[in-house]
Amino acid sequence: MNSLATKEKVALFSCLLIAFALLIAGAYKFLLAHISGLALLNILGVSLIFIGTGCTPKLFFTPIKQLFSSTHKQYTLINEKIQQSIVIIGLLLAMVAMLLGF
Repeated sequence: MNSLATKEKVALFSCLLIAFALLIAGAYKFLLAHISGLALLNILGVSLIFIGTGCTPKLFFTPIKQLFSSTHKQYTLINEKIQQSIVIIGLLLAMVAMLLGF
């Protein structure tokens, strides 16, 4: 965490704040406003995407050309496989909720 610049720390905390705000609002709506389970599943998926993206704060400030180069190694705050799993599970949950909602 000490190796992060101030702007990267802001990106990390912004992603985590958005994710937890979504989770709290989704839980509130599910318990008190009685939204469907699919909507809660969708909120959980989007929250996981934000958490996973927040674990790679340097991603926001890396040039796009460098991101798609074959030699680029992405810096993550946690194990790279765990970060990728969090994002992929979030994407899958959100897609399942959207497809079952139609």
